[in-house]
Amino acid sequence: MDIGFAMNYQYLNEIDMNPGGDEPEWGWFGPGINTFTKDKSETTEEEYFYSNFGEADTQVSGMSQSISVEGKRRLDDPCQNFVASLDEQTGDALITTLRRTFPDGKVIERDVTIHEIKADQDGAPNEKAKFACKLSFNGPSRVVTEPVGIAYPEEVAAEAVNVAVGETSTIITTVTPADANPRCVFATGNHKVATVTPDGLVKGVSAGKTRITIKCVSKPSVAKQVDVTVTAPTRQASSTKSAGTSEDK
Repeated sequence: MDIGFAMNYQYLNEIDMNPGGDEPEWGWFGPGINTFTKDKSETTEEEYFYSNFGEADTQVSGMSQSISVEGKRRLDDPCQNFVASLDEQTGDALITTLRRTFPDGKVIERDVTIHEIKADQDGAPNEKAKFACKLSFNGPSRVVTEPVGIAYPEEVAAEAVNVAVGETSTIITTVTPADANPRCVFATGNHKVATVTPDGLVKGVSAGKTRITIKCVSKPSVAKQVDVTVTAPTRQASSTKSAGTSEDK
């Protein structure tokens, strides 16, 4: 079955929480977020020619675009915490990269400025704290991945993970059919044992076992759980002999 009308939840919006770093660290606008509002303002010019018999020729000469993000404040969410850390910043500190995945698998990136941040006490005492920010686009988008198709995912496959404390391992997912959006989201069953990023990078936190839940973005009911085993870090045996010890000759 193919996707007919695209649903808003089938879009994935992420920001780089490590702007200017060697590698991006993507944070997902998902937990606690309930509204995305896109705004587009265009500058137009109209000219009248006799050949149009009084009708105008309209040209778009410029535009500004932005996305407003709103929801409830989650203190355990890395993406919200990154945005909240920028609340009193100015200038280049507010510039990062937005990555958007569409229901057909198309992925674009574009530079954005994060501003109008709200991540603090605001409202009645028995209300949940609000979270909001605005992502204003800077320049054109860059296509990272071309569309793959509009088929609904039918299955997602992934293997169990074994990782040591402090080490990382990436969950490799395979979504079928091939013309379905391959993007998935990940959630850890116990963040005190292991954490997981939006790209499926698992990091061992403490020795133990937990599970990672994987859901297809275009059809979250297509899901899978994989076991994660975190082992204690290996101790290196000392090759230095104790003082006063001698070998038999």
